[in-house]
Amino acid sequence: MLPPILSAATVLSARVCTAEGLQLAVVDDLVWNKANGRITYLILSTSSIPTSGGGATEPRQFAIHPSYFYLPEVGSHLVFNGKIGKDPYGFLLDLPPAYATVTIQDLTSFQRFVDCCVVSAGHRSDYE
Repeated sequence: MLPPILSAATVLSARVCTAEGLQLAVVDDLVWNKANGRITYLILSTSSIPTSGGGATEPRQFAIHPSYFYLPEVGSHLVFNGKIGKDPYGFLLDLPPAYATVTIQDLTSFQRFVDCCVVSAGHRSDYE
């Protein structure tokens, strides 16, 4: 695992995958807390995921604290792991006004989404 200091360019547009390499989402944005100078959330966007019934899920957006991800190597994708995140950050607080008219889901919703993707792809979840 790489050191915990990353540039925004490394994270923006990065693929978000399970430990097994199943792609879940892409990082669309970073939400920065001006008061404390920290990145509060990564805004993730999903594509349509095929469902077992032959349909597909709608694209969604999630705000997830960066502590739930790691970068296995330079130039790689981010890996989501529900066990490594800091629990107090599992819920949404404030988002910038640009997201006022957009439905942004939280960690619990993202974990349900991951479960659905993992089951559809036949993989085991990396946070079970």
